[in-house]
Amino acid sequence: GLRNPQGLAWDPGTGILYSSVHGPSGEFGLHAKDSVNIIRKGGNYGWPRVLGKVNMKPYVDPIIFWPDNATPPAGMTFFRGDLYVATLKAESLIRIGLQRSARGYEVTTIERLFGKGWSSGRYGRLRDVVVGPDSNLYVLTSNRDGRGTPRKGDDRILKLTYKR
Repeated sequence: GLRNPQGLAWDPGTGILYSSVHGPSGEFGLHAKDSVNIIRKGGNYGWPRVLGKVNMKPYVDPIIFWPDNATPPAGMTFFRGDLYVATLKAESLIRIGLQRSARGYEVTTIERLFGKGWSSGRYGRLRDVVVGPDSNLYVLTSNRDGRGTPRKGDDRILKLTYKR
């Protein structure tokens, strides 16, 4: 039921698994519709019967769904309680604030870092984000994969240092 999973991240505080998923690229005439999901044992995420937040049993709705603007997510990780998602066409690092509630998990904030618009960012396509052994975030660009626009010095690893 997941069309094209790209990234997985375990929430270190709860052990819950999250997945980033690319939406359609023309199948059934559909585009965009990218998502972030909480993975549940035996969960049915709907593809190809349904897509996105449908609020119908037996399908599991994503916690984040971009229905109109392509935001193809790639790798992701948890850092300081937030979920960070690298995006390809959207060329942004997305910081997602999550809060646990009686109904599950609520998205409290979505912040686009390095993005200048829906498909133009300072560093181009971002393939992955990880927490390094020095407790900083590292982001991998992906502009030389045949889909990006290579820039001088691409591809590279960016180190993001947390400042208090």
